[in-house]
Amino acid sequence: MGPPQLDNKTEINLSRSFGRSIEITAGRMLTYLHKQKSPGSKEGPQWYVSMTGSLPDQDLGVTLMIQRAVSSLWSVSRRRYTAEPGEVYIMTPLGVQDAIYAPIAASLNVVRTLGLELPKQDLDGEIIRGQEHELYGEHVPKGWIEAKKGDFRESEIKLIHLPVRQKDKRPINPSRRSLLPFSPDGSSRV
Repeated sequence: MGPPQLDNKTEINLSRSFGRSIEITAGRMLTYLHKQKSPGSKEGPQWYVSMTGSLPDQDLGVTLMIQRAVSSLWSVSRRRYTAEPGEVYIMTPLGVQDAIYAPIAASLNVVRTLGLELPKQDLDGEIIRGQEHELYGEHVPKGWIEAKKGDFRESEIKLIHLPVRQKDKRPINPSRRSLLPFSPDGSSRV
């Protein structure tokens, strides 16, 4: 069972003394209860509730980039050590930045995570004042340029095929041992 989610209509506003409130986050949020303020902390108040804005498009985009990078590394290694052809994905830095920062800019949220200390009671049953509140903001670097509203900037990901080279035909295996006890002598195939 995952953490509970607040619905799409959730809005958190920060009230100012001059009367105008500022919307700091809106939309679906994951909510979770934790004992320590942060992982590894040993001192201070206990029991917090944190709400984190979910950006599934960012999660999917970054996951896809990581999968393609790992797949490319595996293809290069497989070609080198097993003499099998493969393919490599080449991504531009701007494409990777778009996967990370475009969902943040599109969400228009000022705060990504809101942490609140749960209220406590003293021995008389009165609520103790002065709970901690922490706001963790979004970060988009100044150097990243967002595509204009309505425009779609296509991510440039090129697929390059890796043919088997002559030096890959017989992989180098300086070891006198086989990979497995039943492997033929000099075998380095995985």
